[in-house]
Amino acid sequence: MRKHRTAAGLATIAVLAVAGATAAAGQAAAAPTADAVPISVQVSDTSCDYTTATPTLPYGSTGSAVKQVQCLLIQCGYYAGPVDGVFGPGLLTALRRFQADHGLIPNGIVDAATWAALREC
Repeated sequence: MRKHRTAAGLATIAVLAVAGATAAAGQAAAAPTADAVPISVQVSDTSCDYTTATPTLPYGSTGSAVKQVQCLLIQCGYYAGPVDGVFGPGLLTALRRFQADHGLIPNGIVDAATWAALREC
């Protein structure tokens, strides 16, 4: 009996995963089964309201302005790291790519021109 329950549970999970993938692809998803279990997913807040200040930020900077840059780069699709207020190597790489793609000098320093481009993204 236990093996049957385990197999049924795995089948249910597989059906839900397929249904979710189908829905994500823009197709109609299959109706959930009677024994489907809802899953709670926490979505992070995507508002970037850490600061309105626009200081020049070199590599190694820390604080709320760095969090603002991280958040804006996430919104622009360039950064996938944590919003922790630390200007580390992942942020540097993302920032240089953003700067190059937006006609800025890809020096990895957040200056006035970079702030303006980030806010227009």
